[in-house]
Amino acid sequence: MVAPQTAKWLTFSFIETGAVYAFGLAVITNSRWDVLATLQSTLHYEWARKYSSSLETRLRYTPSDVFETYPFPENSWGTTNPELAEIGERYHKHRRALMLRLWLGLTDIYNLFHDRDLTPAEVARVSKKPAEADAGYAGILQLRALHRELDEAVLAAYDWAGQVALGHDFQEVETLPENDRVRYTITPAARKELLRRLLALNHERAAEEKAQAASTPKTAQKPRAPKAPKPTSADELPDLFGIPVPAEIVQAPITSVRAWQDDVFRHPQSKRHAKLDESIYVRLWVHASLALQPEGLTGIELFNAFRLLLSPESRKLIASSGDSDGKKWSHSFDQPVSLLGFFSCLISLAQNREIERHTTDGKHVFRRTTGWHESPSDWVRADAEITQRALLDKALNDQLLPFIEPTPLVIKHVQDLERAFA
Repeated sequence: MVAPQTAKWLTFSFIETGAVYAFGLAVITNSRWDVLATLQSTLHYEWARKYSSSLETRLRYTPSDVFETYPFPENSWGTTNPELAEIGERYHKHRRALMLRLWLGLTDIYNLFHDRDLTPAEVARVSKKPAEADAGYAGILQLRALHRELDEAVLAAYDWAGQVALGHDFQEVETLPENDRVRYTITPAARKELLRRLLALNHERAAEEKAQAASTPKTAQKPRAPKAPKPTSADELPDLFGIPVPAEIVQAPITSVRAWQDDVFRHPQSKRHAKLDESIYVRLWVHASLALQPEGLTGIELFNAFRLLLSPESRKLIASSGDSDGKKWSHSFDQPVSLLGFFSCLISLAQNREIERHTTDGKHVFRRTTGWHESPSDWVRADAEITQRALLDKALNDQLLPFIEPTPLVIKHVQDLERAFA
């Protein structure tokens, strides 16, 4: 089961287990229809809206803050709830059939779902399928009815049926932007009451877990085996790509610039692979950059190094300081990257605890928290090392300044990254 981590609408779907998941997906390793019904319910959505962060006006679904803290109905993970499973399956299958009929994605489907002035003509306009306008319009109305039924079933699973009047209708949600705050949802009073009950249940479960942990005797831990001594010879200490590197270079951060151009430009031993997905490339590049700087990099240092990859002119300028291998590096770089994609991936790395923030000498720096996973090629590490060393090369610094001057957008992205750790 997956859900987009950043989206206007929080939607959960089942997909094939053989799929390769994009980096921006929350993956729930569960295939039960009753669990999907709970997660797709308005109760879970309101919990997510309350306790998740946001990107602009879009919800950022953070499993550690939302999924792991959400108080599911009693025994949700022990036994299947047949009523929830039945409505969850009907809801998912109807939505999927509607998407195929209108040839629309989830965002467009839920835009129509929440359209107070929905008509068959609007369905035809969005779907570009006039022949399916009436059937599509009826399908959206049916999806609303199924959502009401799903919410009532989840309410009953908590034994709250008849205690909270959900009042599904078109409501103005005061926490959303004024130009886009109408939703087909429960009343504000119901939302506040459900959040109050869910929070109380969360506190109750937490107290039970704490009491249980306190009453459970601790088992003696086995003594850890002594760590093997670190290798010291160049032959025993390979770098991230299996190429022997002297220990003093691996263990020391980049603090000065040597005659590095020829050495680094020639470092990759293979041709570039096919273009990587932007989020995958950025993740590998960030890990490679922070591996080169064990003391950490500031947010602006990370952004500046990455910005040098964005412009063909800056890459050409860096390459001109080397030999023919420098030109080879510059011409071979055709990886699609963007500043927004870089920022979004950094936020995901922060939320997934792959990077962490430290305060050193009064400034915030970012470091890796997880082990390195070998990249598809050593070009990624070369890209990271080349851009970092270029920033440290005083001969290049003045020439590169136009490409790394702080802009309002970059400053905002750095501030937002800092807030992700607040």
